Amino acid sequence: MVFACVGAVQGIDMKDEKDEKKSEKPGKEKKVVGGRDQLIQAALILASTTRSLASLGLREIARAAGLNPNTFYRHFDNFDDFTLTMILQLGASLRTSVRECWQQPMRKIPPADSADAAARIRRAQAIVKASTALIFDHFDAHKNTYITGIREIHGASPLLRKATNELVKNIADDLANDVLLHLQLPADDEKVVRETSLAIVRQMTFIGYEYLEFPKRREALQQQAEHFALLLVVGVISTQAPELMESMAQVLSAAKLS
Repeated sequence: MVFACVGAVQGIDMKDEKDEKKSEKPGKEKKVVGGRDQLIQAALILASTTRSLASLGLREIARAAGLNPNTFYRHFDNFDDFTLTMILQLGASLRTSVRECWQQPMRKIPPADSADAAARIRRAQAIVKASTALIFDHFDAHKNTYITGIREIHGASPLLRKATNELVKNIADDLANDVLLHLQLPADDEKVVRETSLAIVRQMTFIGYEYLEFPKRREALQQQAEHFALLLVVGVISTQAPELMESMAQVLSAAKLS
């Protein structure tokens, strides 16, 4: 996602500095937000409600942020630097918070008897259901970030495509690490677990985008996401521990997934 350079760094006069300081002055109940974050938040809103980051203009972003355009260069070298910084900053925060969506059920739902395969599968099923609901809540809470980031996964800029796809991979790695550590699945092939986690995260990403466009479809889309994850888990278990297929069929039959 390579953007054309927006020009050489301009000199910033005292008026520009006063303009930015004035725009950053907080009210009594407001949190102090610097010009850097104001630009990022303005671009996030514009990109999520109109079009991609690549199509935005520097002056348009500065105007939406309430800043003089020249103050942009106090924080960023060029437009590429700005968009990449924006994706990395928002992505780091998103990665941390979305991980809690599946870690919370993993912590709260008690471990199953290691000798009871059906109990372990039921626990995995309960964790998938609970974490999927939390992830849909997470979509709601971070709507603009998701919409902007997902658009850039297949966007025009190679730079941002690389950054957003790397974020998806990192989130999938987090999921795989937690599955291997906490989920008690009767499968321990790390490569298979990582491939499965990446497939789940990719699918959830685009189901989430559809949900944000059609929020009234939450129930159907949430169920679709649950079934996708569970069927992948079934596939992993069937290849890694085929002797457990009977126990697994009983559990999935009760869930109407067999």
